[in-house]
Amino acid sequence: MGQKTSTILEKGGMNLKFLVETYNPQEVLEAISHKADGIIVSIEFFSARCLHATDFEGLVQMYNVAKEVGLEVYIDVTRMFTDEELLRLEGFLKQCQELQLDGIYFSDMSVFEVCNELGMGKSTIYQPDTMIVNTWDAKVFLEDMKRVVLAKELTLEECCQIGSDIPGCVEMFLHGRELMSISKRALVTNYFEEISYSGKMEPYYYLVEEKRDEKMIVMENEQGTHFFSGFTLCSFKELSSLISSHISHGRISHMFLEFDEMMDALDGYVAIREGADACAIHDNFVEKYSGNNYQSGFYYQKTSVRKEY
Repeated sequence: MGQKTSTILEKGGMNLKFLVETYNPQEVLEAISHKADGIIVSIEFFSARCLHATDFEGLVQMYNVAKEVGLEVYIDVTRMFTDEELLRLEGFLKQCQELQLDGIYFSDMSVFEVCNELGMGKSTIYQPDTMIVNTWDAKVFLEDMKRVVLAKELTLEECCQIGSDIPGCVEMFLHGRELMSISKRALVTNYFEEISYSGKMEPYYYLVEEKRDEKMIVMENEQGTHFFSGFTLCSFKELSSLISSHISHGRISHMFLEFDEMMDALDGYVAIREGADACAIHDNFVEKYSGNNYQSGFYYQKTSVRKEY
């Protein structure tokens, strides 16, 4: 893990690109100054879960700022759509055709079908959260799509194997709170009704299980209730392995984190990609932001158990 990224690249590793979430043009400018390779924009109504989203006009403003310096621009269209909402989806995607976006993240296959009908199928990126767990499934989707996003529950070894099998077509979640579970039910609202609470609904809450000390995050919106990990993932120590395995893009999220903290994280990843010591960057970062419980997620912990006979 201590091997320098510059050595990895000399041996044939790809230059993994870092994508960050931005909510306004000022954040895009900050991302540019910190050497981000691209931005991901959440759109009102069309993104399944986000604390901040913009409309099409806001997207255009961020797009123009980013494209002045050649940044990649992606949009999050991960909502699960009803039949009645498909015309609205089609209208929005037709607007997006004018922008020549670098990619469209989706979870609902109806988004891909509409994109395909509009000639945008090859710009789609499949992000089903838990389904992309092996090379074979990924290859099937990549016949018609741009990239796939690996499940966050995979080990480092499994991620590297898939990346090596299909170089340049695999993306990963590198940094931030991991989505763990979704329910279509309004669980927070139901709980408040049960305890007769009539106060203001906060954007999110912390949830502590009886047998754990970690504070999971629970967030409710019109799409349902979303549960996020009690830890915050960081991948500084693993980055060189991911680069050498031809992972093409890595997402750095500041959902539930301050924007400055995400920029510090981006600085660390860029420095490691350029040859800095990953362990030193990891240790300094985790110490600085000790309150966010940074961990390695499932990189070294299999989530599936096989029965031994």
